[in-house]
Amino acid sequence: HCSPGEFLKNRIRRIYPTFWASIAFVLVVRLITILIVSPEFAQKWPQYSMAEWFGIASLLQHFTPDGLWYTRFGQVNGVYWTLAVEFQCYLVLAVAMWFPRYFYRIVACLAIACLPFALSMPYFLMSAQWGSCIPYWPWFASGVGAFWLLEKGLHPQRIFSRHVPQAAVTYFAIVSGLLLLMALTSPAIRNHMAVRFLFACMTAVGIWVASDSDTGPTNNSGT
Repeated sequence: HCSPGEFLKNRIRRIYPTFWASIAFVLVVRLITILIVSPEFAQKWPQYSMAEWFGIASLLQHFTPDGLWYTRFGQVNGVYWTLAVEFQCYLVLAVAMWFPRYFYRIVACLAIACLPFALSMPYFLMSAQWGSCIPYWPWFASGVGAFWLLEKGLHPQRIFSRHVPQAAVTYFAIVSGLLLLMALTSPAIRNHMAVRFLFACMTAVGIWVASDSDTGPTNNSGT
């Protein structure tokens, strides 16, 4: 078991150094492209002030009101906004860890409270635009739920015995089939919020099915 402070330190060490290295790599590649391929690519060089670069490096840029929430890191690498959401979820987990007796209850209650923001497109867009993790918390909590099953000793081996590999292969085959079916459906169905939440839950179940009881979780950090 680790303390909330140790948990956050581990998350920071896991996220930020790799994140900063990624920023450096992106900038070096763009600079090489400008120097070797075409000077015209200089127009795509990130146009940020020092304060904005600090926001980028600290992930605080995600809370700026400029543009849509998923475009606020776009001049460097558009996917960085997901790290900002992920780290917020870790902060929430760290706070919940101060109350170990009620840890999972806190996570579950927050998931229920945030569920309308995950299932309703207007609420989703509103809360996501704030830069918050609110609409994504139920998705994140589904992974914590898989962790809870493992921590309680409810490993796949207890249900499938020695047939866990076959069960895992069957499950992922079913999921792959459903994803292919979704890809062939209309965008209205494919992008429905309930479908996205279902996919998050299916991913959590996949993590549980593919888990190894011999290397199960040893703390209540939720990750």
